[in-house]
Amino acid sequence: MSYMVRLGLYNLTFWLGGVAVFFLFATGQILYGVIGFIVWGIVNWLQFKSFFFKGVSRITPYGFLKR
Repeated sequence: MSYMVRLGLYNLTFWLGGVAVFFLFATGQILYGVIGFIVWGIVNWLQFKSFFFKGVSRITPYGFLKR
């Protein structure tokens, strides 16, 4: 998968997951909200880890440079 596609998917899952978790808390389903938040956090951490340790060699003021 290309770098930009992975970045787009990462952003999409990050925001959609965040909105879904917020919606669960807002509608009063606290248990599902907590479970969703934990799953969302684990998924984002795994994506972040694979992303930054495989695709990026260093961070510059202008963004990320690919290896």
